[in-house]
Amino acid sequence: MTFDHARSGLVFHTDSPKDLEIAGSDGAFVPATVKIEGDSLLLSAPQVPVPKHVRYSWSGGVPGDLYNGDGLPAAAFVF
Repeated sequence: MTFDHARSGLVFHTDSPKDLEIAGSDGAFVPATVKIEGDSLLLSAPQVPVPKHVRYSWSGGVPGDLYNGDGLPAAAFVF
């Protein structure tokens, strides 16, 4: 997943990223393992061999920990 407004990169403000989930065509979301590469997130989970959907900070209540390199937080989203 690539972000349009993260040319300065992406960062997590915690050591263990949370609130990122992926789902296959069945729509069953599971927590994702995440790796940052510049302005992109590489998401995976053993239970989802072919990801079709991603959501971030969707459970609500707690702000997420994903920011761009300029310090602006990512808003909750689902794709």
